[in-house]
Amino acid sequence: PTGGRSPSEFALWSVDLAEFTEHFGPMHKGRQWSLSDKLLPSYEEYEFSWDGDLYGAGFSWGLFMFSAKSWPEN
Repeated sequence: PTGGRSPSEFALWSVDLAEFTEHFGPMHKGRQWSLSDKLLPSYEEYEFSWDGDLYGAGFSWGLFMFSAKSWPEN
């Protein structure tokens, strides 16, 4: 039930990782920072496909931080 909204239209902190995955999954885990990291504690990045495009999303403490369309490699 995304209501046709793109992944980048969600407000910061509005959904957690499980809810976001329900809307846009499956998601593939990318980089992650440890709980004790001084700059980005408990931060994780994921990649997923939506509407034919590749996106990335970031979560801190399991809460939504951002989503954006990935740049093509060529």
